[in-house]
Amino acid sequence: MARHFRFRIACLHADAPDLYRRSGARCIRSTQDHDVEMTNTLKGHFLVPTTNNPDTGLWFIFHHEAEGLLAIDLTKPHPDIPYRHFESVLEGEDNKPRSERIVLLGGPMQPDTSMIVLHNDLHAVGDNHVINDDFRFLSYRFVLLPGHPPQITKADDTPTRINMQGGGDFLITMGFRLFDMDALEKELQDWQWTILPATPDIVFFTPHKERLEKARRSIN
Repeated sequence: MARHFRFRIACLHADAPDLYRRSGARCIRSTQDHDVEMTNTLKGHFLVPTTNNPDTGLWFIFHHEAEGLLAIDLTKPHPDIPYRHFESVLEGEDNKPRSERIVLLGGPMQPDTSMIVLHNDLHAVGDNHVINDDFRFLSYRFVLLPGHPPQITKADDTPTRINMQGGGDFLITMGFRLFDMDALEKELQDWQWTILPATPDIVFFTPHKERLEKARRSIN
């Protein structure tokens, strides 16, 4: 069922209307109050914390249902899981600068086992979920047992590899965050968040330490 509430929603320059038309949402050019119909339209968007919000993450929404959103933070390295754990199971070229070859701490839920690879590779092999024209994601389980090398598995626990043979851009994240829709509705009404269409430039080509500030600068 669709939800209606009032919140601040921002657009990205001239490309924003097309992005919103593709997602089925209505683009609003100002940051005034508006009534917006919320269906399954926020996949592929950022939740950007405002100055009223102490949150320091830039949250990429990869799943949206009536009850809530699933999102990953694109700004913080994982404190315990190094990138080298995945280099041996990565098939395809990694064009990221060495400083950006990190595992991101995607959120507080299952940060040591739930692995999400956010990418734009049309030819990636595996449990590949389409978000929109610009983004897809692969989901895995990460297993690290004492005395054994790190392993990634499919949902059925079958060992697998990260297949990015199409040469797309990608980020590796561990963990995610659930945003309850009722709680988020109140926070949006209190101007704690701005919703912004995500762009490949910010996601894939901006250093992780600069993503939040660049997203904030993109808001009209």
